Amino acid sequence: LTIIMSFHYSEASGGTDLRNRIVGARAMGKGYSPYFYKWNPADGERLLDPNDQPTRLLNGNTVTPAVLYILYPLSPLNYPAIRLLWTILQILAAISVVWMMLRRYKGYSPITSAGIVILGLLASDYWFMHIERGQIYIFYALFFAFIYYAYTAKWKNATFIAGFVAGLFMFFRPFAGIIGLGFLLHGKMKWVRGCIMGAIIGTLLFVLPNPAVWQYYFKAMEEYGNEYLANGHVIQGAKENINLPVIEGATK
Repeated sequence: LTIIMSFHYSEASGGTDLRNRIVGARAMGKGYSPYFYKWNPADGERLLDPNDQPTRLLNGNTVTPAVLYILYPLSPLNYPAIRLLWTILQILAAISVVWMMLRRYKGYSPITSAGIVILGLLASDYWFMHIERGQIYIFYALFFAFIYYAYTAKWKNATFIAGFVAGLFMFFRPFAGIIGLGFLLHGKMKWVRGCIMGAIIGTLLFVLPNPAVWQYYFKAMEEYGNEYLANGHVIQGAKENINLPVIEGATK
């Protein structure tokens, strides 16, 4: 029933957060700032985010450039196809998280604990809002689950692999770097070395190809802070946003 309802909300809504990030990825690909870009009719409907507020300095994009790099291969598709594919990926991510936790459960009845998670979270309004917005948090949970899954595995170099994935994760969710403090304080140096290597590889993959976009990202984070302090900047004389009845074949 959760899966059926997930596709229902995906079809009924345009997924405003996903649209914002897909437009950001497309803007980045054209050399624009994915955080400060404002739509120009000459750029066409593929760069139109109908929920962007024209007078706001920012366009609402908050994810890191690493997330936009991952989304970029999807960006050539028409948005309705992206929306459907993203919903499928969200569901697969949720299933993967539960599967990995079950694989590591050592109690008497793993189905009981899994049922609590599935009914309490994946069959809740939180999950359906996640689907309806086209959000990304389930993939952050997948990162955490895999780090735990690898760390508790009996593979060769499993601890190093867990640290390596954590090092990469920081480029998608910078606050995740705090988890390294626990491993460092407990002397888990193999994990720490893996994390450092992951950070090095992440720098090569996500930062060095376009350092300027990270500068835009940190400037955007600063401006979001200004907004929360009621000191946000306003674009004077901005034109009203154009709400086309159909955008890339989508009417939602």
